[in-house]
Amino acid sequence: MLNTKQEIISGIATDIFSYESNSKLNIVILPGNPGIAPLYTDFANHLIQKTNSNVNIYMISYAGFTQQNPQKHFSIREELDHKITVINHLKSNWGKDSRVVFIGHSIGAWLVKELTKVFQTELNPTSFLLFPFLAKSNGKRQSGFAQFIANENHVKLLLGSYRIFRKLPTSMILSIVKLLYSHASENTIRILEEYFLTKKNIFANIFFLADTEFQTLTEDLDLDFFKSNLKSTVLFYCTDDLWAPLSQLEFLKSKFPSIKSEVLALISHDFCVNDDQCELVASKVMEYLMA
Repeated sequence: MLNTKQEIISGIATDIFSYESNSKLNIVILPGNPGIAPLYTDFANHLIQKTNSNVNIYMISYAGFTQQNPQKHFSIREELDHKITVINHLKSNWGKDSRVVFIGHSIGAWLVKELTKVFQTELNPTSFLLFPFLAKSNGKRQSGFAQFIANENHVKLLLGSYRIFRKLPTSMILSIVKLLYSHASENTIRILEEYFLTKKNIFANIFFLADTEFQTLTEDLDLDFFKSNLKSTVLFYCTDDLWAPLSQLEFLKSKFPSIKSEVLALISHDFCVNDDQCELVASKVMEYLMA
């Protein structure tokens, strides 16, 4: 059972969803955008089961996506600074012989990459980059999305439509969500209802964060990171991914033939919303951790 901790860390409301068993294995999970940690509950529960409950797991919500519904928008750089502070807060409970694993999904993989640089010497983490958004691509779909959210009028139109959408009867909203997310688990639907229908700033925070992602990431991959962390980094990709195209993995493999990687054909980028996909990804993670 995951426990919820709502803390103020360096003046920022912070949600940490954790399972602790006095294990030496500490797994930190960082979401993609939206940075809602409970969306990874099914994934975390499968990791707990596959370790026979011998694990400490910490799922960290982004500063702009907490249960307290913060008014402030946070950029991806501010989210990184926040995660550094949270890891410093958590590590005080980890023994010197602890094993630390960072798991980041989508833009969360970029955060894990940067966190690994910060804590490489001290914690020597193993880093899993799941369907990672690490660099901008020149693909039409991704470029079109970036141009769309950079247009203030487009975002205003979407936010206005969202405000109208939230005024619909809850039963109608949930029917629409289930239709759009037919592969989502009941747990996912419940969390989407909790956050998107009761916290009015969530949608705006998604677009603000996404815009800062495109302003921060470049078109070049951080090859120095992979060179320095080749043995401790694992990459998962899926097919037809807007944020983590297979061409990116092929390029990395051309530079680093021994890089640890998997292409999971039966998994979608938003694996966290589907319990079956969560189990498959958790199984793959455990294969590498037990190797």
